Amino acid sequence: MKSFDSEIPTFPAKDVAALRVRDEAALRAALAEVAPPLSDAMQAELIALGFVHKDAKVRKKAMALVKKHVPDHADFKTHYKSMAGRYQHVVAERVRAFPHRLQVSISRAIFFHRRMAGSLAFEHDAKFRQAVLAEMVAKAKREKESCIELGQVYWYWKQQHGWSTNFDHHALSPKLFAELAKLRKVHPFDGISVHGGSLKDLPKELKKTKAWLEELDLTYNPFESVPSVVFELSNLKRLSLCGTDLTDISDDISKLKKLRSLDIGNGRKMKAIPDSVCALDKLEHLRIGNGSIRKIPEAIRGMKSLQVFEMSSTNIQKVPAGLGELPKLKKVVMHFCRLDTAAVKAVVGGKVQVVG
Repeated sequence: MKSFDSEIPTFPAKDVAALRVRDEAALRAALAEVAPPLSDAMQAELIALGFVHKDAKVRKKAMALVKKHVPDHADFKTHYKSMAGRYQHVVAERVRAFPHRLQVSISRAIFFHRRMAGSLAFEHDAKFRQAVLAEMVAKAKREKESCIELGQVYWYWKQQHGWSTNFDHHALSPKLFAELAKLRKVHPFDGISVHGGSLKDLPKELKKTKAWLEELDLTYNPFESVPSVVFELSNLKRLSLCGTDLTDISDDISKLKKLRSLDIGNGRKMKAIPDSVCALDKLEHLRIGNGSIRKIPEAIRGMKSLQVFEMSSTNIQKVPAGLGELPKLKKVVMHFCRLDTAAVKAVVGGKVQVVG
């Protein structure tokens, strides 16, 4: 992935601009000039500096101002404790777990000073989110990508090149999809990826994308069931449910008449390919690798259009005769499987390529 050639959008209030520097000595000098009355933005900035900044002297100066001028400073001490040097997920979770009126402003300040907790601002702050989305769509246009990757956002500063941050989504804003639709005037992308988040559901507003959305990647989110709104995406061609907590998939998946590719690999709880998936007679590509699936049902013979079947890194020890009855099957991929390639070839025949 190529880098963004832009600065991260922070939208600082004028009174905190002097604190948005990376030189510790300059930052301590700026803190010495802070005096009441303090705006909400300044209080949020001081809280972020006091709890997360890497320099101990900066933290000490900022915390002294917090204790003196922030009325509910004791609550922050109780909920945040010290976050200096903590991993990104620890910082993000502590900020998220304390729904204070300054929560988003604090998150945004932390995002600047420690490059963390950006997902909270992305979820709740429209101005921040729209700036991020605009950069992402511009990048997709430059690189001729058809899918907007909301799961991993890389920001590279001109002054300090080379660091990145991931947005660990806990929830998607209902406004997100309308914002994305407007950006399709800039670049006509047809896919959305929220790879690697903490999502368990999707807002019903996702259905606003059904006229143009062809790819949806929900990989490595802890979904226990497929959100019902997904089944309303009538133009969906590619769906990834890889690495989720699904145990089964509703028969409603049959509503996705144009679906051609499905990834249900890397799941920890799904023991067999669901019957609903085996009934997808228009599906062309199915992946089940690296997961808990130990059995391929005979019902797989119902997948009349299947061309590529991937089951790499599985504990499957036998393939059913039904696999050999698929009229359009061209390739079976089975790297790092306990199953012997010769046994698979014996079932699918010589016209099917078996890669192992």
